[in-house]
Amino acid sequence: MRKLVALILVAVVVVAAVIIVINLRSGPSLPESTVISVPPAGQLYPAVKPTVPPEARPVADLSAGARWTTQGTSIVNPKGNAIQLHGMNVSGLEYGDGQRSSGAPRTGYRPPPYDPFAAVKRWGFNVVRVPVSWSNLEPQPPTTRADGTVVHHWNQDYINLMDLYMLNFGKHGIPVIYTFHQNDWSPVSGGGGLPAWLYPASKFGSQPDQCELRRDFFVDKHGWDQAAHAEAFLAKHFEKFPWVIGVDVFNEPYRCVGMTPREMNLDEMYEKFGTAIHQANPDLLLIVEDAATCRFPDFGLTRKPDLPNLIYSFHLYCPAWQPYGQKLVDLYLNRASEWDVPLFMGEFAAFGAAAGSEPNSDLPPPKAIEVATALTYCREHQVSWTYWDYDGPTSLIFMNGQPKPNLLRALRTGM
Repeated sequence: MRKLVALILVAVVVVAAVIIVINLRSGPSLPESTVISVPPAGQLYPAVKPTVPPEARPVADLSAGARWTTQGTSIVNPKGNAIQLHGMNVSGLEYGDGQRSSGAPRTGYRPPPYDPFAAVKRWGFNVVRVPVSWSNLEPQPPTTRADGTVVHHWNQDYINLMDLYMLNFGKHGIPVIYTFHQNDWSPVSGGGGLPAWLYPASKFGSQPDQCELRRDFFVDKHGWDQAAHAEAFLAKHFEKFPWVIGVDVFNEPYRCVGMTPREMNLDEMYEKFGTAIHQANPDLLLIVEDAATCRFPDFGLTRKPDLPNLIYSFHLYCPAWQPYGQKLVDLYLNRASEWDVPLFMGEFAAFGAAAGSEPNSDLPPPKAIEVATALTYCREHQVSWTYWDYDGPTSLIFMNGQPKPNLLRALRTGM
């Protein structure tokens, strides 16, 4: 009798698992409106105009004077409602050294290959995170006039393309967070973010070690004044877009082996950059990312930065949700609670799923369940998030511009 009962229980569990997998594989079809129209070959967007049309008006909650704030561990919209942000990273502006992409990876900045502006709202997301890079914004070093005036040489083509992103998201009522982005640090180290002119070959060689560059910036504070000017320029420039609600002050401030948290000076760096940002645009939410990861679970910040409208942030790139991912989220939740600030997961992907890292394959059902479990936990603990990425290696969309059903359904569990 006991054996019969045990067999029945096992059968019930197996049937339930099969039902979940079938639902993730074929679940209800996505509405037809989720399909993005594909532009003709070779065509992305019309030529970028140098200025934003003055007649462009955002929707109600994003209008001028509508300010987003933080209250304790909540993000509060202009209506006074506590909001959990759940959105999408929309990349394309982060790589390069002042030039447009040649089509090959990491060769320059570009618009997204398919129109994300209406799609992200249609699919239920309420925010986008847009990476922008100093190396593209200011590819030439500032110069000094005879009277001592510092002249910055901002890249107008890049500014125009940034404006195209911001304007189109505003037209569709999507709030924007931009990030002062770096990935693999700088063009001189094969990445994007900090400009090449900060690292002359005469001092750093033709192929500098990335850890040497990070130490030069964090420990020696080389480039902080110039970076603060660039942060202030962006904050002031985006002031004309009231739907740009916040800035992720510095992307992935990770340290190298042998660099201590105290040496990194993250607290001081964020206060310097955050003050410069708020002097230019006091309405922006200030998002500060810490350095703890699944691989190196040690904080970089030694204290809470003394800044208003502060949001605490991290990235979740772990091989699995259990036990690694949840442990990292709990680590950050505890500190966010201690500091009495909201928590924001600025980037995460699909926990190392091979199919999830291919632009033309959907997330396999077991990984989709894992993502759904993680985002349910985030929803229950009021952790805001933006998935990486709309397109690219871990994209939400197929190469024809249509969304991946399993991945989209998993993301929607966190809304």
